[in-house]
This record gives sequence, structure tokens and C-alpha cells, in this order.
Amino acid sequence: MVSGVEQGWTCTAAAKIFMIAAQTAAKQAQRGRAEGLAAMTGRSCRPHHSPARTPSAWSG
Repeated sequence: MVSGVEQGWTCTAAAKIFMIAAQTAAKQAQRGRAEGLAAMTGRSCRPHHSPARTPSAWSG
């Protein structure tokens, strides 16, 4: 996807081809420019912190 944007595709066009949201395509293109191919590895969706989480001492 990033290589397509580098070749002159718009993020919207790349998003349609790869069947993803245009916002996601733009985010991935920005990461690709900043980090290169290393940016295309899987990333966790888990939050970094969860302030409303139940303390582990309370859970069973």
C-alpha cells in the first residue's frame, strides 16, 4: 500500500484498492514514510493503559 502511494496514488485510491478506510490508508502511508518497511509489521491494538480497569486484587 505504501509503495502505491509513493508511486503517486492518492490515499483514497489506495484505500479503495486495498479495501480499507481512507483514514487508515493515510495513517499507514505516513508511518511508511517515517519508518520504512519496519512500519508494516503488525501492531498491537491493546491500549497502553486502562485507568478505569478493575484492580487485579479484586478480580478472581
